[in-house]
Amino acid sequence: MTKHFFPNLKLSTLRHSMLCTAWTVQALLAAMLQLPNDATAQLVITCGGTPAQNSQVLQQAINDAQPGQTLTLPSGTCVVAKCEVYRPIAECYGPAGRHMSALNLGRKRNLIIQGAADGSSVLKLDPAPPRIGTRHAYCPDTHVISAHLSQFLTFRGFTIDGADGELPEDDGQCPTETGTRRISEHMYSLHLKNTSDVTITGMKFLKAHADGINMIAELKYPEMPASERINIDSSQFLDNDRAGITFQRNVGFVNITGNIFRNSGNDQDIDMEPTGDKTNVGPYNIVIDNNVFDRVRPGVTVSIGTASTQWSKNVRFTRNTIRRAPDLPAVTTGAGGCIFINGAEDTYIARNRIVGAANCETIAAQKVSGLTIENNVLEGYTQFSNASGEYSPRGVIDIKTVSGKVSTPTTCGAPPRSPCPYVLHYPARVVIHKNTLTQMIKRSVVIQIRDADSTLITDNELRTTGELQPIGTIPASARSAAVRLHFGVADLPGYGYYTNKKAVLAGWRLSGNRFSGFEDGLHIYRHKSDARIAAIDILANIFSTRQASPRGIALQNSDDSSTAYVDSLNVNGNFFGCGLSLNGSVLPEALVLPLMQTHVGDLGSAILCQ
Repeated sequence: MTKHFFPNLKLSTLRHSMLCTAWTVQALLAAMLQLPNDATAQLVITCGGTPAQNSQVLQQAINDAQPGQTLTLPSGTCVVAKCEVYRPIAECYGPAGRHMSALNLGRKRNLIIQGAADGSSVLKLDPAPPRIGTRHAYCPDTHVISAHLSQFLTFRGFTIDGADGELPEDDGQCPTETGTRRISEHMYSLHLKNTSDVTITGMKFLKAHADGINMIAELKYPEMPASERINIDSSQFLDNDRAGITFQRNVGFVNITGNIFRNSGNDQDIDMEPTGDKTNVGPYNIVIDNNVFDRVRPGVTVSIGTASTQWSKNVRFTRNTIRRAPDLPAVTTGAGGCIFINGAEDTYIARNRIVGAANCETIAAQKVSGLTIENNVLEGYTQFSNASGEYSPRGVIDIKTVSGKVSTPTTCGAPPRSPCPYVLHYPARVVIHKNTLTQMIKRSVVIQIRDADSTLITDNELRTTGELQPIGTIPASARSAAVRLHFGVADLPGYGYYTNKKAVLAGWRLSGNRFSGFEDGLHIYRHKSDARIAAIDILANIFSTRQASPRGIALQNSDDSSTAYVDSLNVNGNFFGCGLSLNGSVLPEALVLPLMQTHVGDLGSAILCQ
């Protein structure tokens, strides 16, 4: 039997406690009140009563803790109850309002909560709380631990179990004016709100009904308007029903390093989904480094950016592994995971190994400025078809332009109304450098970019293997490509217009790449006849393929017209091997241009078949 003690209790009191099956709450609280004034004292908390009693004991210990103190949890599982289960709702308020949790750290400073030395400490949300009237206790938001307006906190060496899988999943739990619904989807193991300087290490976040960790800040608290300087390391995020870690608005300077993620549910293992208007900021100065994401279900694994607040800034995703969980049966279709980037500025994706999945592009990006993807090893397995059942090729890296409606003070739309203004979000300052990229799907593409401005594609190894057949009907004209660059945005019909449509894109540079296994090495496709590119440099690339009827570099108009569309095309010093050279000479298929398109440079030379 593990002994837990309070430092100043008499031996007789301790001896008596071991004879009792459980202390009363009153005895426990009385014992805590005898603590000395030494702020560095370590308090080992006893837990063994009902969930309500356990929560009351733990909360009192948190309330009484002084700066610099360490609270140590007991060995084994301690089941805790949400505050409003054992107290009137009026008593469940912290400095940031009603805290909706079992345990709340409100305006606490310099406090450590740690597990027992044997590593077995578990705080578990009560899976069967008493109902509050006719409704389930977890109809409102419910968290195991929340921290509000607090600073210099440490959580280390214990498990938080959100009891997902033991909670009801039916929609008859929460009466509403129009019927009933399920319990809340906002149930977090650890909720950090306007809380900074937090260390989370050696933890296990298990079976949260929503997120393992959720971070947010409201601008209305001027004393701490953001949640910042949060370090999460050496922890495990297992079987959380929505996400392992979620970023909400006004969160920055977060390091997520050396963690393991497995079997996150409806969202992603790491999810950036900040809500709110443009007065709020998206995640900023985020480092996600050296983590392992073991996928049980294929799909988007990490989302970076924001759809509603200001864009995320300075997110680094480095040295991570995304893969199918190794203890699952091996499959040939990837069944790993992907990264989705949406609304992000200055994002750096480097030195990762990612096995993709059929239901997402390995790296997909839109609404991006300053995106660098370098030194990664990526595999693509994406299988999409359109509404007509026709196969829709997607890149291992797939980057596109999207549009958004601009708010107007008056009603707009189709005639007789005035047309609505829309803005185009062109990808800008994109760098794809020194990656090893493999596309497993036949008739697909390795890198696909639509309407990007200022793009560099350099020193990459790009391969198309064609090992897997695509789904859906395959158009007769479909060809695999190592790189496919689309441009030319169609005008909106009468209901709208673009406010920032570009007639000329700045330019692209492709150099030092090795293309293999393709039908088209580099395919540039203009969709609209008035679109132009200022400059394209195609330099020192290697093209080699054993596909039938290949093309090395092909510029094409959507109507197959002879019209030129690149103001300055430089094709120089490239090397053409298998399929594109014969007897030491470069074949005409190495460079296919519209009749009126000119170029400078010597094109390149023939090399031996590789």
